[in-house]
Amino acid sequence: MMVAHQDALWSCLLALAEQIARRVEEPPDSPEISYCTLQFGETTAIAVNKELPPSPGSALIMVVLNAKATRVSSTYPVFRVLDDLSCHCPLADTLDRDTIDFLQLYLPYCFLPVFSQKLQRTIAIAHFAQTLDGKIAACTGNSKWIGNPENLIHAHRMRALCDGIIVGANTVDTDHPRLTVRHVEGKNPRRIVVCSSERDLTSLFNSHTDPVWVIGTADEPPTEQCQYIKLHKQTNGKISPQKMLEKLYQKGIHSVYVEGGPHTTSHFLADGALDVVQLHISPLILGSGMPGFALPQVDNISQAVHFESFAFHPIGNTYMFVGAPKAG
Repeated sequence: MMVAHQDALWSCLLALAEQIARRVEEPPDSPEISYCTLQFGETTAIAVNKELPPSPGSALIMVVLNAKATRVSSTYPVFRVLDDLSCHCPLADTLDRDTIDFLQLYLPYCFLPVFSQKLQRTIAIAHFAQTLDGKIAACTGNSKWIGNPENLIHAHRMRALCDGIIVGANTVDTDHPRLTVRHVEGKNPRRIVVCSSERDLTSLFNSHTDPVWVIGTADEPPTEQCQYIKLHKQTNGKISPQKMLEKLYQKGIHSVYVEGGPHTTSHFLADGALDVVQLHISPLILGSGMPGFALPQVDNISQAVHFESFAFHPIGNTYMFVGAPKAG
């Protein structure tokens, strides 16, 4: 897909996400969002619960969100977004393969507020780049660059589509991240750090004027510049990710992008708090280093994390695994 076409398509998806977010805030008795139609190309247009007429020089697709929706056009491609945040579409003569892949990857995340409202909790999506032997960094902590440039762009697209981005204290200490959207068009997510003691959040404060959200167990926030959420520890001494998502939902945050580190991501996965796992697979073998997951030991394969559904999406010269972990 040409960059100009991809950028135009991305702008259309951002506009769709913004419109869906506004619709979710409407009164409870408003009509349920069942389907949308998108027009992109020479003309860009979005319609919710109604069809758009064809326009010369533009492609037209329908996105069906409610599986029970009966108004499904047969004159242009139909994308079905399922409850596991996967997206299905048959091959269509009017769309090239790259466009279909792009839409299948990002369309579900335009509807995150809808799924959040349906489940009455925040949706959580995890992402990182790993080598073929499952390492996300060398033993020194160095990870630049395991992922390719396209994966970096993907991560920033996901930041723009999610209400918040979560990292652990170790990631802040090691990487000094900014957690903003810089490589694509889009808004910055709320930056959320999980930490139980005072941390140096200078990199976050310096990168943007928006407040930093901190989730911890102390009585007082680590700094006055923070929006602080206090939660109690579990018996294992950690904060429950499920409780984090419940509290964030109460604060109006419908979705979070979990960018690490491995302990934070693993804690969410072990607690059954991840709706989607995105693993960018890099054609490298380190043979040593930091593993992407740190989960309790299992004695047989049946105890492994299984997935309800999964797909492999092309990201530059390699692929990204995207799967919905099976509950329980």
